[in-house]
Amino acid sequence: MFIGYREYFKRLCAVSTIAGSLFLSPLPLLAKPESMPAATRKALVNQLEKEASELIHRGSFVAAQVPLRRAIKLDPNNGLLYWDLGRACYNNMDDMENGLAEAERCFRKCIQLTPGNASVYASLSNLLLIQKRYEEAIQVCDAGLKVKPPSSTCLGNKAAALSGLNRNQEALLVTDLYIAASESKSTLKSALESKAGILENLRRYSDALAVYKQLDANGHQDSYLFKQVDCLEKLGQSDEAVRVLTVIIARNRRDEDALARRARVYGRKGQLKKAEADYTKALSELKTSSFLRERAEIYKRMGRQDLYQADLKAAERL
Repeated sequence: MFIGYREYFKRLCAVSTIAGSLFLSPLPLLAKPESMPAATRKALVNQLEKEASELIHRGSFVAAQVPLRRAIKLDPNNGLLYWDLGRACYNNMDDMENGLAEAERCFRKCIQLTPGNASVYASLSNLLLIQKRYEEAIQVCDAGLKVKPPSSTCLGNKAAALSGLNRNQEALLVTDLYIAASESKSTLKSALESKAGILENLRRYSDALAVYKQLDANGHQDSYLFKQVDCLEKLGQSDEAVRVLTVIIARNRRDEDALARRARVYGRKGQLKKAEADYTKALSELKTSSFLRERAEIYKRMGRQDLYQADLKAAERL
């Protein structure tokens, strides 16, 4: 049974705090900050924060770490500096493994220093999700949901973690709470995408199809139409799948993926001439060995051994 958003948080408050203590183990504070006048220190930290923010905005995450580390030396108990440094480390594509490890240390340090910052719980749980540490992610999300005001992103991350553990029924309940808590179009979009994916995991394809239709109605994206096709094919509704693929192709007549997918549906329906025509159009946009082999099978079924052999040879040359 669906429970209200407020009721969910009442229940959270009754949950034991043991889980929170497991992941919030104290981290040692840094040494005392450098000696200088307080006003000078504050102005310098602000300047370094501004510099780091500009670098992050430009995507220079490694470079942004330099002013942030300097700022932390000046103000070692400023939790927000650790949050910023964690996000800069998190996005270090040059050294992902070490970057994630350092980002985790920074996020945990931020929580230790500023436990009332709900957003950092979302950052930490997202990092744990990437590493498939689902149980830990759930603990962090539950702690973030107890903060006032809570982070609705933690609902989405908790749903993803539950789904990762194949606890999809629980994930669906949390996703409904995430939808109810959504305060912006982008958050609602993320919540609906999460719900549709979980419904697919539960093999509730009709329900998932309805959500993908809602998403497409709110903002046309071919990805939502492709997901509709996935659901329709699993439901055995091939004619409707062709209709949706035709809509995608009408938007972009050079979409080789949509053409190839429609060709496959036509092939399964026995409409070989239509399948051959779509494969030919797809190959005119992107010649791949897989498309050639698939068209070869259509030619084989049509009894065109010459074209069948020609496509197989062309596929081997790629």
